[in-house]
Amino acid sequence: MTDLVKDIVGTSEFTEILIVRHGLPVRVENTPRPDPELSPIGRGQAQAVGEWLAQEPITALYSSNMRRAAETASPAARLLDLPVHVDADLAEFELGADYYIPLEEMRAEQDPRLDRFRAWIDSPEAPAILDGYQVRVVNALERIVADNLGGVVAVFAHGGVVNAAARKALDHPGRSVVEAVYASMTRIQITADLRWKLRSFNEIQHLRQSRPYAGSPSATARTRSM
Repeated sequence: MTDLVKDIVGTSEFTEILIVRHGLPVRVENTPRPDPELSPIGRGQAQAVGEWLAQEPITALYSSNMRRAAETASPAARLLDLPVHVDADLAEFELGADYYIPLEEMRAEQDPRLDRFRAWIDSPEAPAILDGYQVRVVNALERIVADNLGGVVAVFAHGGVVNAAARKALDHPGRSVVEAVYASMTRIQITADLRWKLRSFNEIQHLRQSRPYAGSPSATARTRSM
């Protein structure tokens, strides 16, 4: 760690966790436990992520066990010549739905299933389930830190993972903190004594340089830094 970085973030050694939300998947309906592959746009986003990460000092790669996350990790693994460690605890939060439809499409179509999900978020049983999911995600990320102290780790996961990690880093009591863009990157620094700091979320600079970004339903999202 350089003296400048020590001055900025303190003297305790930290691990940088770079959470990449998967690229845009294909739309899937009437399928139990859907696990869609990436769409053509999503594959282009994954390539853009891999090319960007190839310029960063990445020391390890992790992915959830879901197909869209693994496919997003594939270009980075090839370009960095690193293995991808799979952790099922990084999988997306799910409620037994038989479809995967991007939120942007559901909003545009005024899909009533989105209203039902919003109603569930406000239901009495939701807090315990969502808090349990956050604990699972936090434990997974802290295991990664324990195995990669001082490293820069790219974690290919899901919007729910990004949100759970941001809630932890911000000590935020709400159920939803951020809405991660497809193939965006969120940076969290975690010290050896497990102090969390959100450095940025929804980084999309790598997508602005690629044509797939122009075709993404999330093309209007902004990069934000903390």
